[in-house]
Amino acid sequence: MVKIIQINQTGKAHRIDGRSCEDALFVSEAPFVCCLADGVSNSTYGGLGAKHLVDSIGHYLTRENVLSRFSEMDAQSVRQDFVSMISQVTNYLCQHHPNSKPNDFAATFMACFIYQDTLTIVHAGDGAIFALHNTKKEVDPVILSYPDDNQFDQVYHAAHKDTISRLRVLRLRLSDLKGLILGTDGFTNAYLNPSYQGFDSESLLEAFDVRSNQELTDLVKNVHIREHQITDDISAIVVRFQGQVTQSNVSHQEVLLKMPEPEPVKREAPPLERQPSTQKKRKLKNHILPYVFAFLAFAIVIGLNLYVYFSMNTKLDELSSQLAEQQTKIDRIENLTQQNQLDLDSLMELQPPAE
Repeated sequence: MVKIIQINQTGKAHRIDGRSCEDALFVSEAPFVCCLADGVSNSTYGGLGAKHLVDSIGHYLTRENVLSRFSEMDAQSVRQDFVSMISQVTNYLCQHHPNSKPNDFAATFMACFIYQDTLTIVHAGDGAIFALHNTKKEVDPVILSYPDDNQFDQVYHAAHKDTISRLRVLRLRLSDLKGLILGTDGFTNAYLNPSYQGFDSESLLEAFDVRSNQELTDLVKNVHIREHQITDDISAIVVRFQGQVTQSNVSHQEVLLKMPEPEPVKREAPPLERQPSTQKKRKLKNHILPYVFAFLAFAIVIGLNLYVYFSMNTKLDELSSQLAEQQTKIDRIENLTQQNQLDLDSLMELQPPAE
C-alpha cells in the first residue's frame, strides 16, 4: 500500500507572464506508477512536450502486464524501451505541429513503478529523486539521481540525442525504502547545493514527513517561495510506502503507446518563444558574469595603457619642441661668439706693434 502526495504549482515567473505551469505529472496507486516532467525553458512547446510524455507513458505503464514485462528486462533493455517511447511521443507531436522540431518539445522526464518487491526508477534531465531508507534508526535521506546538466549548464532532456546512453535506470528493493520524492528543479533546487555535491537533509526530512497535499503546499510556500524565493514552476511527488502494492500478471507485449487526440494549433501566429525561467536565468547569469567582468577589466587596462601612451607622446613632443628652441638659441649664441672673435682678431691685426 502506498500514499501519494503531490504538488503541481505555477511559478511566480509564469504567473507574471500569463503562462500556465509547464511541469506535468501522472500518478497511479494500483498499479503504482508515477511520472513527472518539466518543459525545458528555451523550448517552444516544452510544457506541451512534458504533458504528453507523462500522459502517454504513464497510461502505458498502467496497462495490464506491462510492469511485469519490464521486471524481466535488464537495465539496458528498459532504457531502450523508454527511449523508444519518448521518440514516439516526440514524433507524434512533430507530425501534428507543422514546421516544428523535436527540440521544440524538449522536457525532462522521470518515472518510477513497482513490480513485486522491486522499485524501478527512470530519469532523464534535471530535477532529482530522493529516498528515505526503511530502518529503525533515524537516518538522513539519500539522493538516488542527481540533475544531469552538461558543461554549458544546459539540460540533457528526454528527447536529447544522447539519452540512449545517459538515461538512468535504477532498481531498488521496496522493503528497504520508507519514502520517495520525485521533484522538478523548481522543487529540488531548494535542497541541493549548487555543485550538486550535497543537500540540506534536515529540511528534506520535513518534505518526507508531509501527510497531505495541503501540508506539502504549505511547506512549499514557506521553504521554496518565502525562504529561497524560487519563482520557477514547482512540482513534486512524495511517496510513502506502507505495505504491499497491487501487481499485474506476467506477460509480453510490444511497446505501442496510445496517443491522445492532437490539440489544435494556430498556424497563422508564430510559436511563442519561452523565456528562461528565473532559476535558469540565474544559472546563465552566474555563468556569463565572470566573462563580462574579465572583459571589462581587460578593456580598462587597455584604456589606461593607451592613455599613458598618448600622454607620454604628448609630453615627449613638448620636450622635443623645447629642446629644439634651446638648441636654436645655443646656435645663435655660438654664431655671435664666433663673430665677436673674428672682430677681435681684426682689431688686433690693425693695432700697430709697441715700440
